[in-house]
Amino acid sequence: MSLLEKLKQFTLSPYYIGLAGLICFTCWFFDALIVGIAILAALFSICLIAFKDTSSALPPLILCTFAISRQLFVTDYMPIILGVAPVVLLSIALHFVLHRPKLKGGKFILGLLLASAAMIMGGIGFDWRAENILVVAGFCLLIVFVYVFFYSTAGEKLKEVALNSFVASVMVLLLQITAYYFRQEDVVQAVVNKSLNVGWGISNNIAFVLSMLLPVLFYKAITSRLPFFYLALACLDYFGIIFTMSRGNIIFGGLFMLFGMVFSFIKSRQKGKYLIALAVSLAIIAALAIAFKDVLVAVYEWLLEIKLDARGRVDLIKEGFEAFKSRPVFGIGFFHMHAEIPHWFHNSLVQILTSTGIVGSLLFIPFFYQRYMVVARNFNLCSFMMACSILLSGLYALMECNFFFVYNLAFIMVEYIIIERERDTVDLLQEIKERLFKRKASAR
Repeated sequence: MSLLEKLKQFTLSPYYIGLAGLICFTCWFFDALIVGIAILAALFSICLIAFKDTSSALPPLILCTFAISRQLFVTDYMPIILGVAPVVLLSIALHFVLHRPKLKGGKFILGLLLASAAMIMGGIGFDWRAENILVVAGFCLLIVFVYVFFYSTAGEKLKEVALNSFVASVMVLLLQITAYYFRQEDVVQAVVNKSLNVGWGISNNIAFVLSMLLPVLFYKAITSRLPFFYLALACLDYFGIIFTMSRGNIIFGGLFMLFGMVFSFIKSRQKGKYLIALAVSLAIIAALAIAFKDVLVAVYEWLLEIKLDARGRVDLIKEGFEAFKSRPVFGIGFFHMHAEIPHWFHNSLVQILTSTGIVGSLLFIPFFYQRYMVVARNFNLCSFMMACSILLSGLYALMECNFFFVYNLAFIMVEYIIIERERDTVDLLQEIKERLFKRKASAR
């Protein structure tokens, strides 16, 4: 076996993914973002240049966000971007020169392009400054590129590498939460005050990532020879969500935890081993509940006190509808300023309606249709769990604007590819053609 083949095997192994996760956590812990991003960009670039199969480039891409240890402003990001972007772009160019991949759009491409068009057109005649158009267009291009590029160039190992990278993400996030609270003098008060902030995201951001990755852990528990590890990690994942004090994710994630335990037992091929693993995992939950009973009591009392009150969000949603009335056709765009920051209405559907108007909202319909028709078309275990992940993200999007977070969409683009690799899904363009031809035939 040649040195290059050995290197390829390593980059497709859990050890490499663990190394990428360790780099992210270490650079986050020591506030060494530039070092972390430089190493991750180097790993990403080497994999693109050395191998035709781009699966091994996914771990640095999926994990890189979690190396950020403090809030950064545009002026802080620009030197990093200007330093890393040329290297990454050069490696992509060299990949095309050396390996000559043929790009092809998957079956989700039409919905993605229509959604991108909706976002780019948002705010025509109201907030359509050139710099804003370029920012949104760049954002859309990045997401579409991730989908098309890896759909076209990643090999058979993509699913395994991507799912293991998601597992590594959960482990890094749990370590970050632990490190944050370990530094607090009063953990209970820090939890109740919802002060959790790990730099790349606040409590709600952390919670929704942990929530949307729960189905990945249960899928691994069902299909792995060692279900204990993934069940235990799922339990720790949910405890991490509790420590974020994110109401929506505590509810949605909790419901999925209950469903996941029952569903994964039913689908498990090793029910005896699975029951033992489940019993041990429940014992872990009980031990954690006893160890952190003060925190759990505080969370419970807080939930009773607020009674899931969302007056602040309701007010923002009302404000969003008022803004929509002022610009109903193309919306107000994504850079309408409110208190010196772009206005976010804490509901992704309202945000789409307000920012892109009636025209943009109509263009988004095919995107969402494709997203949720995946399971309805033909049940498959992996596709179902990936769709559950997307659904958990979508449920929280009714309370937040996480739909527009870059790492959320990047995760979902990878899940789309996994879904397509499992089986055929909705080909929107083909479906439109078939329905049109059927109507023409029936009219004759």
